[in-house]
Amino acid sequence: MKISLQLWSIQDAVKEDLLATLKQVKRFGYDGVEFAGYFDHSAEDIKMCLDELGLEVSGTHYPIEQLEEHFEEVLLFEETIGNHNLIVPYLDGHTVEEWGNYAKRMARIQEKLVGTPFRLGYHNHAHEFDVTPHAFDILLEKVPTLALEVDTFWVAYAKYPVIAFLDQYQKNINWLHIKDMQEEPIESTEISSGVLPIKTYLKWAKQHEMEWLIIEQEAFQRYVPLESAQKNYRALEILRIESEGN
Repeated sequence: MKISLQLWSIQDAVKEDLLATLKQVKRFGYDGVEFAGYFDHSAEDIKMCLDELGLEVSGTHYPIEQLEEHFEEVLLFEETIGNHNLIVPYLDGHTVEEWGNYAKRMARIQEKLVGTPFRLGYHNHAHEFDVTPHAFDILLEKVPTLALEVDTFWVAYAKYPVIAFLDQYQKNINWLHIKDMQEEPIESTEISSGVLPIKTYLKWAKQHEMEWLIIEQEAFQRYVPLESAQKNYRALEILRIESEGN
């Protein structure tokens, strides 16, 4: 299992100097990155930087509107940097009807990807559990091949048993987002500093041959984001080695 960093976790550094930040991420030990914007850098420059560093791309987050309105441009850019994973990071649905409309839109995108090497994915938060049936079921009914990037923090935040969720949707799960949870207030924190059973998630990931574990953090209590990114890698690497040894 390789470890990637969702660059939204260090968004200020990325906005200031994306290419220099990629070098820092590589020095921390990460195998790859997950993009959430390119900040006016060309695909060629990003590809050159990634190749020089030996960093892979585990995926890129794209709003659904960008996939719909700039489809060909997106595919050309991602093909150039060597990424085929297009992941919608959020859909603002709160009713069954809204999720049904999103499902139709996702299905139209998926239809356009048939015959290409690209994979369409969806990254969850907690509000997908607020409707019945759950939003995941609504999306998968229309897009059976949809790849799920499961954010284990948000599943736990929704008070849904994480391993039960992973087992339920395992045939669609391609990536795990890993972050830990502080209890008071409830928000993300550095791995091994919170209350979530991260090692249990890693054992599941190993059993189901996940290629990528993707670190993300959105709240910072004691460290600046770049420090947290480094600490998260070290903590997850230790847990990964322990889980793979069992």
